[in-house]
Amino acid sequence: MSWDPANPPAGWRFEPVAGAWQRQTSPGHWEVMDPGPEAYGLASPNGEPPPPEPPPEQEPPERVGRPLHRVDLAKLARDGVPEPEFIADRYLYLGSLHALVGEAETGKTTLAAWWITGELQAGRSVVYLDEESGEELIVEKMLAVGATPEDLERLWYFPFPSRVWDDADLAALRYVLEVAKPRLLVADSTAAMMAAANRDEDKAKDVRPFYQQVLLEPARDFHLAAVVTDHVTKSGNGGRYARGSGDKLNSVDVGYRTEIITPFDRQRSGLVKLVRTKDRRGWLGRDRAYDLRVLVGGGAIELEFTETQAAAAASRGPSPAANKVLQVLREARPAALTNQGIGDAVAEKFGHGLTRSTISKVCAQLVEDGLADEADPGVKNAKYWTATEEV
Repeated sequence: MSWDPANPPAGWRFEPVAGAWQRQTSPGHWEVMDPGPEAYGLASPNGEPPPPEPPPEQEPPERVGRPLHRVDLAKLARDGVPEPEFIADRYLYLGSLHALVGEAETGKTTLAAWWITGELQAGRSVVYLDEESGEELIVEKMLAVGATPEDLERLWYFPFPSRVWDDADLAALRYVLEVAKPRLLVADSTAAMMAAANRDEDKAKDVRPFYQQVLLEPARDFHLAAVVTDHVTKSGNGGRYARGSGDKLNSVDVGYRTEIITPFDRQRSGLVKLVRTKDRRGWLGRDRAYDLRVLVGGGAIELEFTETQAAAAASRGPSPAANKVLQVLREARPAALTNQGIGDAVAEKFGHGLTRSTISKVCAQLVEDGLADEADPGVKNAKYWTATEEV
């Protein structure tokens, strides 16, 4: 609001002839002065409205708890996301965790040895955590696929480490990786390593931290390709999942499955089917299948890879009863259900129930297929079931 000339503030008057405000500087003496834009109801001489008062400065809230580390995604988007780097003839990503899953004697260790030898022959180091085979078997395998004693000098090999993977063990592993500077870390196998650490491969609460801390974080932090071997479910239905908790597949970036087509040994060549069952980044392609020819001669082993048609889906899908149980388990997640709870939920959702024996069989099959986990037992050791995360 502008000043009223008929009622000016003390010490001011408006001179209509001059059309200006005057201020009394001494008794009887007035000088023309600019009283400022507020005298005219303006924020500035050009007539713009007055700006709002700036808010009082506030102190930032006091930081509590463990701070979160923010990453500037806008900068990465502007700079451009770099394409991934590959090793092992583009079968492995750097900075990623890969699972190599299959039944016994389907070529998992042979394929891992082939990838290791490629790195060693290129003059690079490899770290190998072996909880299954032992040094004699590994040396035989490495020599067979073409490694030399000079190559093996660059292999950081640790037989039967039998670690619990607490903070001290994790620090020891990170020290080795800092010194060796490998591009490839191989762990053989999940089942043996988790058993040595007294962890249950059927329990997601044991599987997730093991995969995260021992395998995935080193892969990310040291920009290396980590490969872990594992065994398939007892049903052997050619599905995507290793035995135990479905969180195994959830935790890895890339999944491979080996299937024996023609057995091989020291004297006979053979054929292995290699299927890529998961590819989180999408540069390799999920459900790609390869014929892996194992050529044996003169004590040496050569591997030949030929891409075939895209892999077919698992030959046996869930039964109608299994689909119903899986639906109610997924809808209940993260809560776990007992057999009784599953039966009640199925009856409410589908209008009919299932027998307890059917529910027990279905849940056991879903666990084997990696679609469900057995949760911690409840009152009176009642069994609880929960769906795994979908991948």
